[in-house]
Amino acid sequence: VQTCALPILSPCVLLRNMFGRQEAQEPGFFDDIQEDVHDEASKYGKVVHLFVDKESLGMVFILYDSTEAAARALK
Repeated sequence: VQTCALPILSPCVLLRNMFGRQEAQEPGFFDDIQEDVHDEASKYGKVVHLFVDKESLGMVFILYDSTEAAARALK
């Protein structure tokens, strides 16, 4: 018997591959991507916190005020 795991609901969303090494070298890049992602993410609910991981290859973390807002963003 195989069972399906229910998805874990979270107010956090992780975006991957949002930028590459070359893009990250441009002056002001991280401020620009943070503003752009925040503007887009806000269309789905209230963004409590947004973090652009400068050490990663394109990871951006978004914390919404509710799991419902995060679910809307994922869809």
